[in-house]
This record gives sequence, structure tokens and C-alpha cells, in this order.
Amino acid sequence: MTSSILVVNSQEVRLADKEGIDIPILDLIKLVGKNLAKEYVRRNFPWKVLFAVGPGNNGNDGLSFAKALYERNFLVRICNLFPEVSNPIRDWFINNLPKDIFVRPEEVQNLANEFVFVDAMFGIGQRPNLPDIVLSFLEMSKKFRKRIAVDVPTGIDCDTGEVFKEVVWDETFCVQAIKVGLCVGQASVLSGRKTAIDCNIRFPQHSYNYLGIDDTGQIVGIYDLKDIVPRRHPLSHKYFYGPVGIIAGSEQMFGAAIFASQGALCSGASFLKVFSITDKVLLPEGLFVRVSKYSAEDLEPVKISKIKSAVFGPGVDCFEPSVFDLLKSLQIPVVVDAGGLTKSIPVLTRQFILTPHFGEFERMLGGSFKNIFNTLKNFSEDREVNILLKGPTLIFQGDRSFIFEIKNSKLSMGGLGDFMAGLITGFLAQGMDPFQSSLLATLVIAKSGLKSFWNLQSIIQNAKREVAELFLL
Repeated sequence: MTSSILVVNSQEVRLADKEGIDIPILDLIKLVGKNLAKEYVRRNFPWKVLFAVGPGNNGNDGLSFAKALYERNFLVRICNLFPEVSNPIRDWFINNLPKDIFVRPEEVQNLANEFVFVDAMFGIGQRPNLPDIVLSFLEMSKKFRKRIAVDVPTGIDCDTGEVFKEVVWDETFCVQAIKVGLCVGQASVLSGRKTAIDCNIRFPQHSYNYLGIDDTGQIVGIYDLKDIVPRRHPLSHKYFYGPVGIIAGSEQMFGAAIFASQGALCSGASFLKVFSITDKVLLPEGLFVRVSKYSAEDLEPVKISKIKSAVFGPGVDCFEPSVFDLLKSLQIPVVVDAGGLTKSIPVLTRQFILTPHFGEFERMLGGSFKNIFNTLKNFSEDREVNILLKGPTLIFQGDRSFIFEIKNSKLSMGGLGDFMAGLITGFLAQGMDPFQSSLLATLVIAKSGLKSFWNLQSIIQNAKREVAELFLL
């Protein structure tokens, strides 16, 4: 069991500054620098370090970080980009550091081959119109052997993830909590590996909890899995863990129904009912039911009411809105994926999970969005559904909200989304709630992708092993 890692926005940081700090601000910034330095040393990063320091609190954190490394006998150089700025904390650090470790902006380029570049220029308060000297330093940073950002990389909005200046950072050392804008889209990739450094700051409010998979496959920032993995009854039979309804497929995309079925079987679901308009969906483990079209009229006569959970949409290219009325009337958990995700999705219930990727979510909205977090929250509340957004970052939206960061190009495979939808549906059939099913399926996919070859069947085989290990917890 590991401690929870928080994800916060700028408003929550400012609230913590007022209510979550119990020591004088200078002592806090000294602690921040000390703990940032401890993490730097723990990771065996290089001995020579250049700090680019800005005018605000982020710059003060950088000065403290630099002082702590200097006291550990690192070769430290500091470039103060705004020497005209003065405040008591900033002045204290500058006056308590040797003058010869400060360098002029024009000297920085000479250090690129040997030094690590540490960005402490701007933090949560930065805006798109960055000063020219900052833009030039961001461009110069690309020449350094390694790039580390303090709290928020300069050039990224910490709330929305908007990118003002594109620089790839190797690491971001976040003070106490990861900032929400670093966990979505391009910003998720540019900010590199994110580490929350404990600095004894309390957050009275926080937006999300953060999850991820580290390089060894260990889960980062998750409570005990024993609390959510379903227990299997020793005297159970096939109806304990099913039937799972797979409403999927078309003549051109029948493979989607097969992958969704494989996902459900991987989860431990013991019995499938596959409802499809194509008879190309043949699985020995499932009961196949041919329907003429996807509508309430065609599905009701085939006793769909017997199922414990359902997935609707993989490979579906045409359906009638009455399908949602039928699924809602069954009062069972339902995953809506792929072809089922349209702009016309009605108000449903909290037993529904929508699983779009970014493009499908924009299609559901009927346009693009800037602040994805607020947009997801509003959409989830308006339609009364849970949302799992697939992409570099997966977001669980509802009563309990998590950000799960996955960076693995092996997962960029056609059919994996269908498999994942089936996996979630199978967990739902075993009594897990929508949040638990989404979380567990995401963990399985993330871990199985680490050990896979560059093909979907390899990921599926590893997913089966991961699920088998989970059931042994």
C-alpha cells in the first residue's frame, strides 16, 4: 500500500498557502529546497547543475534547491534572470550564497554540454506572454544533457495544460502535489516523469488523486488493491460471474466485438451473450444471438434482461436511440464505447461508464474544448454518467476522480479500446462498481503493456497473467 498522490490546481495551491502551512514561509522554502535536493541526490543525477531562476515563488524554490545542493558539495551555478526583483526571501537566499556561483545570461550557453538545466523561472502563475529572456532560455535549455523543472515547467499552464513554449523536460519535481495541467495531452508528455516531493504542506481541497506505473511496473499512488479485487466463491457456477452482454460488431468491424468479448473473458467473466448484426463473431465461450439491427425492439425479444452487465458500441456503425432506453431500463451497469458514443447520448444513470478517447469526446461535445477537466466534470454531471477518458492520461470522472498517467506507445493498438471496454464490463458483472472496474481495468492494461511486444495479442496474453495474479492477492 502506498500513500495517495494528490493532483491540484492553482486555486487549491493558493488556498493551501493560506490554510495548509504551519511554519514561517522562509522555513518552508528552506524545507522545499532541502527535500528537492534529497530527491535529486537519491536519483543519482549529475554533479554539475545550472539553475535558471525567475522572479516569483518558483524562483525562490529554485534558489533554495540550489543552496541545498551546494551544501552537499555539488557544482552549482545560478542565473538570476531578473536581478532587479527584490523581496525578503529572495534577498536572503542570494545574500547567503557565494557570489561566484552566479553567472550572467550570456555565459549559460557555455555550460550546456556538462550541466543539468533546472527550470525555476515561472510556476503556477505564468501566462502565455512570457518575457523574451525566458523564451530564449527555454530554447537554450534544449542543448543541455538533462532538463528538470521545479513544480511546473515554464511554458505550460498548470490548470489547463495549454503549452506556450514546447520543451521536452526529463523530470518535473512537483512541490507536495502534482499540478493538474501536467497530466493531460501534450503537457503530460512534455513534463516528463512527475514526482511529488513531500514538503509538509496540507491541501484543504484537491481535485484528483494521481496514479501511474513506474519503470518497474509498480503501481504509484494507489490504495490497497485487496479492497477492490473481486473475491471468487469456491462453490460458484457460471452464472455467478455472468452473463455479460456484448452488444457489438458490424459486417465491416466484427473484430471489435471479438476483442470486447476477449476482454470480458480475461476479467474472469464466466459466461457471454454476444448480440450482433453479423454472424462473423464466433467464440466458443459465448452464446451468439443474431439481431437484425441495434434497437430496443430487436434486442428485447432475445432476453437481454438476463445479463448482469453489458458493453455497447464496439464496432457499431448504426443504431437507434431506443437502445439507450432499453439499457437504462435494465438497471444494470453498462459500458458505452466507440460507435455508441455520439452527441445524442441522453441523460443516463451513474451505472453507465462512457469510455471515449479525445476525438470521440470532442465528437460527443460537438466541438473542441480548452479546459478538459472542467469540461469532463460538467459533462459527467449533465448526463449523470461516469467517464473514463483514454489517451496519454486516463481520467476517471464522477464521485471519485483519479488521473492515471500512462506513457507507452505499445498501447497505441487498434482493438485495445474494445478489449478494455470488455474488461471493464466483466469486472462489473462480478459485483464491482463502475469506478472500481474502470480503475482495475486501467491498471491491468498499463501493466500488461510494459511487458508486451508491439502487437495486441501480446498485450492480451499479458493482461490474462495480470488478472490471474490479481485474483491471487
